[in-house]
Amino acid sequence: MMTKKVTVFLGCIVLVLIILVVVKSLKNKGKNQYKTITPTVRTIERKIIFPGMIVPSKEIEIKSTISGVMEQLYVRVGDHIAKGQAIAQIKFVSEPKEYQSYLRRFQIAEAQYENSKNNFERNEILYGKKVIAKADYEVALTNYLTTKAEHDAALKELQFVEGIQTEASGISNIIYSTDDGAVLELPIKEGGSIMARGAFSEGSPIAKIANLDMLLFKGMVNEADIRKIKIGMPVKIIIGALNNLEVNTKLSLISPKGAFRDGIAKFDIEADVIIAGQESMLAGFSANAEIVLERKDSILSLEEKYFIFRNDSIFVEIVDNHQLKQVKIIPGISDGIHTEIVSGLEFPSQVHVKE
Repeated sequence: MMTKKVTVFLGCIVLVLIILVVVKSLKNKGKNQYKTITPTVRTIERKIIFPGMIVPSKEIEIKSTISGVMEQLYVRVGDHIAKGQAIAQIKFVSEPKEYQSYLRRFQIAEAQYENSKNNFERNEILYGKKVIAKADYEVALTNYLTTKAEHDAALKELQFVEGIQTEASGISNIIYSTDDGAVLELPIKEGGSIMARGAFSEGSPIAKIANLDMLLFKGMVNEADIRKIKIGMPVKIIIGALNNLEVNTKLSLISPKGAFRDGIAKFDIEADVIIAGQESMLAGFSANAEIVLERKDSILSLEEKYFIFRNDSIFVEIVDNHQLKQVKIIPGISDGIHTEIVSGLEFPSQVHVKE
C-alpha cells in the first residue's frame, strides 16, 4: 500500500515537470533564439607596415694615411668631438728596406748639403773681396739653399720613420676628426696594427663618427608593395624602445634597385627622423614605419570572421522574421579585421553569430 502511494506521488511530480517544460516552450515560441551582432559605423584605414631601424643620416669612417701601431687614443666611444680634434696617435712602423731607403736618401742629401755649404762659404768670402762676380755668388747661394731644403726634408722623413716627431716636421702621425659628431666606434685599440689607406687598400678604420642630430629610418619594402608607395607620402615611425614613441614624417627615399633577400626582392626606403632631446639615445633602435594607403570615415563595417565565402561571392547570415537568411554583400576596404560593407547589408541588421 505504501509502495503504491509513493509511485503515485512520483508520477504526479513527473507530470508537473512535463507541464512546466511545455508551458515554458510555448512562452518562448516565436522569440529569437539566435545570437546576433549589429554592423558598426567606424573609420577604416588600409595600411602597410615596414620594419627597420633608426640610424645616423651621416656616418663617417676616419682612416689613416700611414701604417703602424695604435700608440694612443685621445677619445672614447660616446664622446662628442669637433672637426679638427685629435683622435689618435699612430707609431709609424716601416720595413727594413724602407728604412734603408730613407737613410740612404738622407746620407746623400747630407753630403750634398755639406758640399754646397762649404762652397757657398768660400764664394761668400770671395764675393766680399770682389774676387768673383755677383752671378757666381748667386749660383752658389741657390745651390746651398736647394741642398739645405732637400737635407731638411730627408731628415724629417728619417726622423718620422724612426718615430721621432718634431713640431715643424710637416709629417704627422696624429689622426684628426674630419667632421663634428659623436664617436660611435673605435675598432682598433691601443697596440693594434693599422693599415694605411691607399690606392689598392681601403685601410683600417680608426674611428666611426656621426652627427646624431640628423637621423634616418631605414627599412625594406617587399616587391608586392613597392608600387603602392611614393616619395613624399606621410609616414608614422613607431619606436618601441621609447614606449612606442610616434614620429610623423615623410618618405624621403625609395631605392630604384631591389636586392634578393630570403627569396624576395626588397627595396630600401628612408624617412627623416627628428626628435628633440633624444639624439643620444636613438641610433640603432628598431622601429616600424606605418604608411596609410587609404582611409574612409563613418562607414558601415563588419568583422571578416562573420563572412561566408562561396565561389566568388561573399555572404552573411542574418535573422529575418526569426528565420536565418543568407544575403550577398559587396565589401570595400579592410584593415585585416573589419571590412567596409558597400552594399547588401544595412544598419541595424542582425547578423547571425555561430557559436
